[in-house]
Amino acid sequence: MDEKLQKIIEKTTELYFKYGIKSITMDDVARELAMSKKTLYELVRDKDDLIEKVFTYFHNQDCCIFQSAHENGVNAIDVLFKVSEIILERVKNINPAMIYDLQKYYPELMKSFINSKRETAYNNMKKNIEKGIEEGVYRQNVKIDLISRFYWARFENFHSSDIFNDIKEKYTPEQIFYTFVEYHIRGIASDEGLKILNKIMETKIKNRI
Repeated sequence: MDEKLQKIIEKTTELYFKYGIKSITMDDVARELAMSKKTLYELVRDKDDLIEKVFTYFHNQDCCIFQSAHENGVNAIDVLFKVSEIILERVKNINPAMIYDLQKYYPELMKSFINSKRETAYNNMKKNIEKGIEEGVYRQNVKIDLISRFYWARFENFHSSDIFNDIKEKYTPEQIFYTFVEYHIRGIASDEGLKILNKIMETKIKNRI
């Protein structure tokens, strides 16, 4: 990717996460980058094109996170926690206005984005389970296709539902999220996997997740 275009996309992503989409104009983007609008429009056609590029970039980052974690040689359970930590930080930095704007003003892009994320999440979880079975940290009889879909269905609802609103003062986002991940792993872990999981959770409890 062109270096200038990447800077534009990264800065715009930051602005959208912080302020939402609707309130950020092309003038705002150019000003934040100390760039002329002429230069900006040489690299993107219009705001719609920029938004599409931002979410394509965001999606590609998600793909790289899982792949990079798997290539580091750690076991499947550690991979899932490491990826979850990164995702949690990203989610915490998203202004709900961005999701609202995307749904209201760019429904087709939102639909495409969700479908892409679903496919990616399914494939990544499938790879994680296959890796865990091969390593012996997940049970051999896990129904890979079903569990992969269950995880994404829970994960998607986890972020979009208001079911946790009445306990947000009692539990931090980290506590809620890691309980979700622990719940998933306990359902598929082997005896060896449970030992790894328990050690991870002991550490997180000490650190007061």
